[in-house]
Amino acid sequence: MVTGFLLKAKAEGKESCNCGLSRRADTDVHLVLVSKMPDAKTKEAIAESEKDSVTAEITPRVRGQNEKWLFRNINDLEGSYIRVTGYLMLDSKHFPQSQILQGERLNHNLSRATNWEVHPITKIEVCSKSREECERGKGWKNY
Repeated sequence: MVTGFLLKAKAEGKESCNCGLSRRADTDVHLVLVSKMPDAKTKEAIAESEKDSVTAEITPRVRGQNEKWLFRNINDLEGSYIRVTGYLMLDSKHFPQSQILQGERLNHNLSRATNWEVHPITKIEVCSKSREECERGKGWKNY
């Protein structure tokens, strides 16, 4: 379980974990969680905040037919204080390789606090009161 402000939601593209499928319904929704929102909404301020972020992902198999968990709706939660529950996964696709095998793509480093992710998310809650009240356990609403 991780809490944070949703800095941004990103619609993912083709990935091996989703069999290389590219339709939005078949891809992950990537959530960037931060401990505090940047003062400015500039691209630079967001990129700087992302360096200290934690990643969580909604997968098509867990999302199922839940319309609220689609990118077009999750996107509306940007700036909200949320709590996500799910499985902890070490995303080794972001470790640089010492050797590249024939036909293999180069892994790329990401700008974030850790390669550990909540992936897949199994529950999303939104804080409906102040952050302080939610941190005391009051005010969480299922999304």
